[in-house]
Amino acid sequence: MKKDPSGGMAAMDKRTLSRMLMRGEITAAELRAGLKPLPDLKDAADFFEVSWAQPRGERPERETE
Repeated sequence: MKKDPSGGMAAMDKRTLSRMLMRGEITAAELRAGLKPLPDLKDAADFFEVSWAQPRGERPERETE
């Protein structure tokens, strides 16, 4: 099994890490050092757009009782 290069910080929620910073359980430098070995995936990300508008005349069928 592969070892987590961030020491478990990558699996934590952003809110949990923020709370740990505010309480002084970790420092900003420790957080930076823990997250530094993680890969930057922004170059591999694809842009997509979600349109919530439905084309006119095309309504989904609904079941009625």
